Amino acid sequence: MLIATTNINDGAVTVGDKGTLDSDILNVGDGTDGTGTATLTNAGTVASDIINVNKDGNLTNTGTLTADTALNVDGGNVALDDGTITTPETNINAGTVDVGADGTLDAGKLTVGDNNGDSSTASLNADGTVKATDLVANKDGNIKVNDGGEVTAADSATVNGGTVDIAQGGTLNSGDNGQNDFVVNSGNVNVDGTLNAKNITSDPAKEESADDAKINIGSTGTLNLKPTSDQPLFAGLDTSKGDAINVDGKLNVDVADGNTATQANTAGITGTGTLNKEGNGGLVLTAPTNTLGTVNANDGALTVDNGSKLNANTLNVGDSDDKPATVNVNGEAAATDVNIAKDGTLNVGDASDSPAGKLAATNPISMNGGTLNVNPNATLTAPNIISPDVDDNEASTVNVAKDATLNLNPTEGAKLFDGFNSAPGGKDAINVNGTLNLDVASGTVTQPVSAPISGTGTFNKEGDGTFDVKANNPFAGNVNVNDGSLHISDGGKLGNASVNVKPTATLSVDKNGTTLGALNLDGKLSVIATPEGYTKINVVGNADTSKGTLFVDIAGSNEHDLADGKFHGFITANSFKKSDGTDIDKNKPFSRYSDNSALFDFIPTIAADGKTIDLTPISSQMKLVDIVQLFNLTRAFDAAKALDTNFTHSPASELSRLFYTIRDDKQAANALLESLPTLAGASSQVVADTSRHLANLAKIYDRCEDNVQQGDKHIWARTFGSWETQDQYRGATGYRGESYGFAAGVEKCHQQTRLGVMMGYAYDHVHSRESVSDQRLRADTIQAGIYGNTPISSIADLDFRAGIGYSDVGTERNIKFANRTAQGNYGNKIGYAGVGVNFNAFSSEQAVIKPFIRLDYQVVRNNHYSERGAGVLNLNVDAGTNQSLVSQAGIDMKARLADKFSVNTRVGVGYDLVGELASTRAAFAGAPDVKFTTKGAQHGRVSGELGIEMNYHITPSATLSVGYDTSARKGYIEHTPNIMFRMAF
Repeated sequence: MLIATTNINDGAVTVGDKGTLDSDILNVGDGTDGTGTATLTNAGTVASDIINVNKDGNLTNTGTLTADTALNVDGGNVALDDGTITTPETNINAGTVDVGADGTLDAGKLTVGDNNGDSSTASLNADGTVKATDLVANKDGNIKVNDGGEVTAADSATVNGGTVDIAQGGTLNSGDNGQNDFVVNSGNVNVDGTLNAKNITSDPAKEESADDAKINIGSTGTLNLKPTSDQPLFAGLDTSKGDAINVDGKLNVDVADGNTATQANTAGITGTGTLNKEGNGGLVLTAPTNTLGTVNANDGALTVDNGSKLNANTLNVGDSDDKPATVNVNGEAAATDVNIAKDGTLNVGDASDSPAGKLAATNPISMNGGTLNVNPNATLTAPNIISPDVDDNEASTVNVAKDATLNLNPTEGAKLFDGFNSAPGGKDAINVNGTLNLDVASGTVTQPVSAPISGTGTFNKEGDGTFDVKANNPFAGNVNVNDGSLHISDGGKLGNASVNVKPTATLSVDKNGTTLGALNLDGKLSVIATPEGYTKINVVGNADTSKGTLFVDIAGSNEHDLADGKFHGFITANSFKKSDGTDIDKNKPFSRYSDNSALFDFIPTIAADGKTIDLTPISSQMKLVDIVQLFNLTRAFDAAKALDTNFTHSPASELSRLFYTIRDDKQAANALLESLPTLAGASSQVVADTSRHLANLAKIYDRCEDNVQQGDKHIWARTFGSWETQDQYRGATGYRGESYGFAAGVEKCHQQTRLGVMMGYAYDHVHSRESVSDQRLRADTIQAGIYGNTPISSIADLDFRAGIGYSDVGTERNIKFANRTAQGNYGNKIGYAGVGVNFNAFSSEQAVIKPFIRLDYQVVRNNHYSERGAGVLNLNVDAGTNQSLVSQAGIDMKARLADKFSVNTRVGVGYDLVGELASTRAAFAGAPDVKFTTKGAQHGRVSGELGIEMNYHITPSATLSVGYDTSARKGYIEHTPNIMFRMAF
C-alpha cells in the first residue's frame, strides 16, 4: 500500500519477507526518545522517496530497501545485515550505518558526517559492499572498511577532516578501477588493507593543525596509485605543515608508458615499508627527504631529483623480467643494500654532467647483471661492488665517467668486484674513466684475476691496509698509492697505468713480477729477491726511483728458488730519469735500500745499458764470528769463520744463498749450530766410551790363588745396558745415548798368573739434546782383547789389558733452516792398552781391601767420509784420531756376606794426561777448500767411577753376578747395569 508519510515514533514495525511498505516519507524515530526506541525491521520490500533514521531510530534490513531521493541517518542506527539498500544520496549526519558481509549499500552520493558533530559522530562500517558515486568523509565522519568489505566511489572520494580506516582484508576504490584521485584535504586515512586510486591529492595545505592530512599505510596495507603527468603525486600535501605520508606497508606506483609522474616537492614520504615502482612510465621523487624500508624499481624509471634525498634500507633496481628498469639518482640516495638485476640500470648523476648525484650504500652493491653508471660530477660510495653471478650468466657493467667519483671501502679480507668476470671472454665490464678511491683501512683486500679494470681515469689507493692486485688490468690512467701498500701478486699487471707511490706508501711485487706503464716512486718499493722467480718489474715507460726506497724481502726464499745467484734486471724500463728529465745516478738508483737478510746486503745499480736495475749480493757487516761471541758459541767459532770466508769471497754461491733468508741474530746462531758436524765432533768420544764399556766387562783384578779351589780355567759371559748424558757446551750440542752390549771370554791360571781373551759387541743410539740441532748417531762396535793378572810381590799384583776393535757409525743431521738432511757412514778403528798395580792392604776370610793405580791408553781413528743428502751443506770429513791417557787411583773392596754371597765395590778417580778433545775436521761440500775444526761438548780432564757387584756362588765353580757401574766427568754421566755368569772348568 502507498502511504504519504510513515512515522515510526515508538515501538517496532516489521516487514516480513513477503511484506511491502511503500511511503513517500519514512521516519524511523521522532528524535525525542532514547536510542532504539523506534525500530523498523525489513525482511521484505520497503520503498520511499526519503528515509530518515533519527537518533532514537533503528533500521535493520535483510530485504530490499529503496529510497528514491535520499537516505538520511541523523543519529540512529542502520544495520544492513543482508539484502540491499539503494538510494541516489546517503547522508550519515550522525549515527551508524553497518553494512554486513552479505549486505550491499548502493549509496549514490555518500556523505559521512555533516561537520556539526564531534569526531566519529557519524560512522560507516563496511563488512560487505558499499557503492557510491561520490564519497565524502567530513570531520565528524568515520568510515571503516573491515575485513572482506569493499567500498567503491565511482566518481570521487574526498576526506574533509574525517577518518577512513581500511582494515586488513578490506578494499577502498576511488573509481571503479581505482582510476580517480583520492582527495584528502584533512583528516586521517589508515590503510591496513588496500586503497586503489589514481593519486592522493589535497587542497593547498594550511598551517592550522585542523587542516592536517595524514596518510598512514600500515604494515599489512597496500596503497595502489596510478598517477599521470597532469598533476604531481600527492599534489597539495605538505608534510612540512603537518601533513603526513607514512608507509609501513606497500606503496605501489604504476605509471603508464609515456607518462612521468612527479612527486609534489612538499610531500615527503616516511616509513619502513616498500615503494614499488611499476609500469613503463617514469616517477620523479622531488621531496627534500623520502625515507622507506625498501624501494623496488621494477619497471620504467625512478628518479631521485636534484635537491631530493631518498633513504632506504634496500634499493632494488630491476626485477629480472624482460622490461627495463632504471633508477636515476640526480639528488641523493642512501641505502643499506643496493641490488641491481639483469634488467636494471642505476645512474648516479645525469649523463649531461648536471646535476651531480650522490649515492651511499652501507653494504656492497650487488649486481646480477645490469648496468651501474656513475656519471660526471656524481659520487657513489659503497664498501664494494660484487656479483653473485659466479657462472657469468649475466652481463654486469660498471661505468665511472670522466669527472665522476667512485668511493669503495671494502672490509678486511674482501675481494674487490668479487664475482665479476671482466677478463677477456667474460661478460662483465669495469670501466673507470673518472676517479676510483679505494680505502683499505686495515688488512688485505684482493683484486681477483677475473676482475680487471679498464679505463683512463684515476685510481687512488687510500688507507693503511694492503690492496693485492692479481688481475691483468688494461687500465691506462693514473694509479696513486697514497697510503698503505699496493701489492701485485700472481702475475697481476698495470701495464698501461702510471703508478705513483707517495712518500708514506709502499709498492710491493711478488716473485711472479709485473708490468707497469710508468713508475714514479717517492715511497717504498718492496721486492722478493729469490734467484728463481725473483721479482721482475717491467716498466713500459720511464721509471723514476730516485726519491724512493728499496726493500728486498729475501726471507721467503727456499732451496728451490736458489738456483743461481744473479738478480739481473729486477726492474726493466725504457728509461730511468728524474722528474726534471735528468738521468738517475747509476750507482744510486734509490735514495735508500735495505733488506731483511742478516748476513747479506743486496746492492741496486743501473746497468750500463741504462735499461735495467740489478741486485748484487754482498756479505753484510754482521758476521757469524760476531754471533759466536754474542751467544758464547766458541765451539762453533771455526765453522763460523769458514762460512764468513765463503760469504765474503763467494756471496752468490749456492752455500751462501742458503743463508740469505737468515733474518736476525737468533736465526743466524741456529743456522750455524745446525750446520756443525754430528754431535759437534763428539762422535769419536761416543765410540771411545763404548769401547771402555766393553773392555771393563772382563775382571782383571782377581789373583789366581784366590780361586784355586774352583779350578784353573774359567769361561764367562757378561751383558750390559748403559745410558749416558752429555751437557751442551759453548755451542757444541749435548747428547743422550743408550748402549747395549755383551762380551764373553775364557781365561786360564798358570801358577799365579791369569791370562784371558775376550770378544764383545755393543750398539749405540745417540741423539742431540740442549740444542737447536736435531742430530742422531748410530754405532755398531765389535772388540777383541786380552787381559791378565800376575803377582809381583806378596802384597802387590800387576794387571794388564789390550785390545782392538772396529765401529761402524751412521750419522744424521736435520738442517731445519735449509730443509735438508745430511747423512753419513764411516768406520772407526779402536785400540786400547792398560796396566795397573793392585796392593793387598788388608786380607781376611771375610774381607779384602786393595788400593790400586792404573794407566790406560785409548785411541779411536775415524776414516775419511762424505755426507750425502744436504747438497752444499754436506760435510767432507777428514780422517782423524782421538787419544786419551788416563791415570787412575782407587780402591777395590770385597766382602763375603755368607757362604754363597759376596759383594765387590770399586771406587776410582782418573786424570787424562793427554787432554785431547774429540773433534772433527771438515769442509762444506759447497766450499771444499775452506776447512774447519769443531770440538765436541766434553770438557774437563778429571773423571770418577763407582762400581758395585753382588755375587751369588751357585756352586764352588759357578757364580752369577749382578752389578752397577757409574762414571762421570764434567758435564757427563753414565749409568751401566750389568749381569755376569762365570764358571770354572
